Amino acid sequence: MQTLITELFYRNIKLSQQVENENTDLRSIELLMQRNFKNLAESVNATQLQRLDAYKDCAEEYALLLAEQSFYDGFCMGTKMIAQALTYGIK
Repeated sequence: MQTLITELFYRNIKLSQQVENENTDLRSIELLMQRNFKNLAESVNATQLQRLDAYKDCAEEYALLLAEQSFYDGFCMGTKMIAQALTYGIK
């Protein structure tokens, strides 16, 4: 089951109806982080830049795994809600 959910998360499975919900707050923070990283990268030496790049890679991987887990948790909760509604639904 987790494989199907993972495929949905990475949009490898096309849903018949997709809802695009652009979160402007997230986009603003993303742009700010990119700008700050660029400014920081320009102000450090080569060794520090390697460390900064390694940190950025770890942070991106962490954020991706956290988002995937959140998607999975939400999907599981929704499935449980549907199962409960079908089991204990209106009679």
